[in-house]
Amino acid sequence: MSSPKAKKTVSKKAEPRFELDEAQMTGEDKAAFLRAMAKGIQKPGEEEEAPKVEVLRKISAPVKPQVPSTPESEDALKLAAALEVKFQAGELEALTPEALQALVAALCRYYGATVEAGVDWPILADRMAVSGTDVMVMCGALLKAVDLQVFELGMWQSWSGRR
Repeated sequence: MSSPKAKKTVSKKAEPRFELDEAQMTGEDKAAFLRAMAKGIQKPGEEEEAPKVEVLRKISAPVKPQVPSTPESEDALKLAAALEVKFQAGELEALTPEALQALVAALCRYYGATVEAGVDWPILADRMAVSGTDVMVMCGALLKAVDLQVFELGMWQSWSGRR
């Protein structure tokens, strides 16, 4: 079987162009030719250059603010660690409903006050600390507790310029 014949012609831009005689090409020949065209025409003995990577801009990692620890922060961290251990063990009765309600209310008010005061930091330290389902359940319960709809949240965010 003979190899495919291609006539080399030169366009106005002096880029090599090939006209194929498709009647003479087999399926394998066509595939090989198309792969070669996709790679670009390469002279024998010439090696391909490695792709060059250009850094457009450097993005620095977020800097955590250095805030001195307080006794309340230490207590909160201990409580969070203890609750996480209970959760991992499947013990969901560690807090009474009243204690959970009091904690959630205090945390909501405290976080809201800090944001209003201009100290706006992410509510979760690690995106994977809780699941999306956990967040949706909590958000839904918080909105229901204060008789708000998701639509109202969206409107408030757009009107106030908050995310």
